[in-house]
Amino acid sequence: MDETNFVVVRTIHDPEAALIIRNALLAEGIECIIDGELQGGLTSVLPIKIRVPETKKEAADAYLSEHHAE
Repeated sequence: MDETNFVVVRTIHDPEAALIIRNALLAEGIECIIDGELQGGLTSVLPIKIRVPETKKEAADAYLSEHHAE
């Protein structure tokens, strides 16, 4: 069983932006999961958490700071 610990690198409310960020991180070779993307009628209301493995957090933060400023 995989024991990877995932940590939050970004919390946003736009599901489309979350997918763009996830795909960008994956293209950089950084595994990424999204929590809260399926919100039904509450789209853009509830937070969406973008998570990466703890060992990749520094690389993800650097990439996001450069390419996807908050």
